Amino acid sequence: KNIVIVPGFGSGNAIGTLYSSELTEYFVKHKKDTTATNILFGFKKKIARFFSDCEDIIEMVEDKTFTKDDIELIVVYYNKNCST
Repeated sequence: KNIVIVPGFGSGNAIGTLYSSELTEYFVKHKKDTTATNILFGFKKKIARFFSDCEDIIEMVEDKTFTKDDIELIVVYYNKNCST
C-alpha cells in the first residue's frame, strides 16, 4: 500500500471554563516519506495536495461524500483504487 495512517492524539483545554476536549489527530504519509502530515487542519487543501494523483478522492471531498471523519476510508479507497 502506498499511504499509511499514523494516528496521533491531541487534547485541548480552554482556560477559565469547564470545557475539555479530546481530539484524535490523523497523520498520513506516503511510504517513501520520512515525515507524516496532519491531514485534519486545512483538510480540503491538504487532501487536494496529498492525494493530487487521485482525482476521485478530491471530487468526493468537494461533494462531501468524504469528510474529515472519513480519513481511514479515504486512505483505504486510495490504496485500493489509486495507488500504483
